Parts: sequence; structure tokens; C-alpha cells
Amino acid sequence: MQIAVIGAGAIGCLVGGKLAQQGHAVTLVGRPRFAETVQQAGLTIVDDAGRHTVRNVTAVGDTAAAWAGASSPFDAAILTVKSYDTATALDELGAALAQTGHPVPLVVSLQNGVGNEEAIAAHFDAAHTVAGTLTTPVSVPEVGVIHIDKPRFTMGLSRWSPAVDAGAFADLHDALAGAGFKVTAFGDARGMKWTKLLMNMIGNATSAILAEPPAQTFADPAIADIEIAALRE
Repeated sequence: MQIAVIGAGAIGCLVGGKLAQQGHAVTLVGRPRFAETVQQAGLTIVDDAGRHTVRNVTAVGDTAAAWAGASSPFDAAILTVKSYDTATALDELGAALAQTGHPVPLVVSLQNGVGNEEAIAAHFDAAHTVAGTLTTPVSVPEVGVIHIDKPRFTMGLSRWSPAVDAGAFADLHDALAGAGFKVTAFGDARGMKWTKLLMNMIGNATSAILAEPPAQTFADPAIADIEIAALRE
């Protein structure tokens, strides 16, 4: 598949890197310094097995460059930007599509939070919108390098609308599964996204308030009880 990852941070590089390792044509859209580093030295993935450098990826500094340099239309554009950058990312994607005349690909939100899929559907139509979740912790120790903290690779995907092409969705599902992700296709996209949001809420606010990592927060039984009560509420 021809895949663009828009917002190549920790999650974007994980997904794009693993897809590239399986031979898919992947373009990572990130900051200029990131793009320059990866173009020169490749993308490095660090896990329990060691360091792996992925060189068969293209890295660019903006979406326009990704579409202008594509040898064929993209099959999917995977959004991994922060939610507050979604509107800008969609505007830039729309401009790139208009400039090249390429068809709208599947636009996949692998972002935390809710509301991103609605924004994609409003911009490009629900028939091109796919919701996704990923629960693998990944960090970026330096530019062009990601560290897989816990190799869970658990991913959820869901068509935002029955109008999403079933064949194209299946191709995306199979590509990600072939790249090592444990992909489950859900029928209820909103339920999937809200479940992930609730998971993210546990411990996050309290840990930020206390300025300590979640593991330390949950080690206190009283605080753990507060988190459970908040989740039930």
C-alpha cells in the first residue's frame, strides 16, 4: 500500500516504520529537522531485541511535499497529530489533494481523544473516514529514533460509516496486521474511541497534579480508590 503518516511523532513513526519493514511505500510527514534526519540516516526503532534502522521510508517536512513527491495516489493517510492540530492537518491535506488532483484516500485517525473523526468526515466525507486506537507506549529519546516501551501492538479499527469501502478497509486492516499489530475491527467506532478515552483518563490528571508517574500514583491505595471512583462516575 501507499501510505502517508501525517504527524510523525512516536506513534506515527511506530506505525509507519513497521509498515515500511513489510515493504509498504510509507511517507512520514514531520518537522523539518525530523525529515532531514530520517532522510539521511533512516528511522531507528529500539525495542527489547535491539536497534533496527528502517531506510525504505520517505520523510518530508509538510503534507504538500508528500503528495507532490508521491509516485501514485496514497491509499491511506494516517493522522497521528495532536487533536489541537487536526484542523490544520486536514486543511493542508485538502490543499495537497487539490494541488495534485489525487483522489481522497482513507483518512485514518490514530489519535487520542474524541472529535477527530467528526472533523475528518466534515472535511472529506464519512465515506473516507476510519477511526483507530493504539495502546502501545512509545517514546522519542532523540530525533529520528523511537523506543517501544511495551510491545503490546494492540490496535482497534472501525469504519466511521457503512459507506467506507469495505475492500479498502480490509486492505488497511491486513496491512497493519501483517506489520505485527494485533488488529481488531470494531462495529461501533464511537464506543471504541470513548473506551480508549476512558482508559487514558485513568491516572493522567492525578499524576499531573502530583507531578509523579502513574505507577507511583497507583501505588497509593487511597489515590487508586479515587481513580476508580472517578472512572465509575
